Amino acid sequence: MGDRIRIRRIRGNAASRQADQFLLLRLFGAWKITLVVDESHRIKRFRGGVWAPALMELARYARVRQLL
Repeated sequence: MGDRIRIRRIRGNAASRQADQFLLLRLFGAWKITLVVDESHRIKRFRGGVWAPALMELARYARVRQLL
């Protein structure tokens, strides 16, 4: 696949992750994106959690979804 694959790892505090989420939502709307979630067992709290709702929102715009 050469340089056609770009990888972004989301880390940091809540504010930086939220900024990344908005950036990703814009990218998902503009490009054909594959969302890969590693260690998905850590994303459990749908009510009151941060990761699960954010990933569910991103997944709506992904062309392909992979959970590892």
